[in-house]
Amino acid sequence: MIVGGIVLLVVAVGAMVWNRITNKRLKAMAGAETVGCADLASLRDAAVEAAGPGAFNYVCEVTGETEAGDDGLLTSELSKTECIWHRHVVRRKYEDVTTDSQGRRQRTTRTETVAELTSSAQFHVRDSSGRVLVDPAGVVPDRAEQVVNRFEPRPPGSSGAFNVSLFGITLSGNGHDSTLGYEYEEWVVRPGRRLYVLGEASDRSGRLVMGKPSKGPYVLSTRSEEELVGHARTQQRLAAIGAALAGVAGVVLLVAGLIA
Repeated sequence: MIVGGIVLLVVAVGAMVWNRITNKRLKAMAGAETVGCADLASLRDAAVEAAGPGAFNYVCEVTGETEAGDDGLLTSELSKTECIWHRHVVRRKYEDVTTDSQGRRQRTTRTETVAELTSSAQFHVRDSSGRVLVDPAGVVPDRAEQVVNRFEPRPPGSSGAFNVSLFGITLSGNGHDSTLGYEYEEWVVRPGRRLYVLGEASDRSGRLVMGKPSKGPYVLSTRSEEELVGHARTQQRLAAIGAALAGVAGVVLLVAGLIA
C-alpha cells in the first residue's frame, strides 16, 4: 500500500507540473500579438532607424503558408518527399536475453535508436502582406505530417547478424544476432501548409527571423491558435482532475499502509 500511495502521489505531482506548463503556454499565446509579415518588417525598420541594426526583438505570432527557404525545398531522407522541414527516427528492435541467479533465461523485447535526424534549414511563412523567415532549430513542429511508419522484420529463416543499409551506412545491430527488425518513422511539413508560429522576431543575424525566444515557449504548429487553445484547456482540465484523484488516492493508501 505504501509503495502504491507514493506512486500515486508522484503521478499527482506530475499532473500538477504539466498543468502549470500548459497554463504558461496558454498565457503566452494570449499575451502575444498576431502580426502580419509586412507589419513585422515595418517594426524592425523602425527599430533599426531608432537604435541601429541588431537591436530589434519582439515576441509575437505569425500565421501563413510555408515556403522554401533561400536554398530551395528540402528532400526528406526516407520517403524522398519535397518539404520545408523533415525528421526521421530509425530504431532497432531486438530480443534481450538475461539469466538470473538460478540459471533461468528471460527474454525481453527492447528497442534502441540507431539513426535520428531533424532538419534545421530556415524556411519562409507567407501571409497576405508578405513573408518572414522562420528558424525551426530547437523545436519539432506540432502535428507534422507522418509519411513513414513501418516495421521491417528480420527475414524468415535468416541466421547470424541482421544488417540493413541506410544512407550508405550498414546498420549491423552492434554485432548481436538478436535483431527482430527495424522501425522507420518520418515526418514532414510540405510547402503550402498552413503554419502557426509563436516565437521571437529579431534581426540579430542581420536578417529578420522568427526563432526560439530567450524566455517562454516556442510553438510551430499546423493547427490554428484556436485549436491549440482548445486542446490545451482540455489538457488542463484532465490534468487537474487527475492530480486531485491521484493525490487523494495516494494519501489514502499511504495512511492505510502506515497504520496497517
